Amino acid sequence: YVSHQALDDVTAGYEVAKAMFESFGGEEAKILCLAGELSNDASINRIKGLEQALAEYPNVELLDTQPADWDSQKALNV
Repeated sequence: YVSHQALDDVTAGYEVAKAMFESFGGEEAKILCLAGELSNDASINRIKGLEQALAEYPNVELLDTQPADWDSQKALNV
């Protein structure tokens, strides 16, 4: 038997962003995106999901996207 499991990163990015935007309670918000490695498929697709959610929430503005390379210490510095 062979088994494969994969995550839909676009959907994951969309659902996480949507949950965050809903937590704002309809208020206007400005956000920053700390991404993984910009050449990484998972990071690219999660950003696509974020962009889909942003299109549905015009009260949320994305100010900037910066790579943090999946590193929490780098993310703090960014």
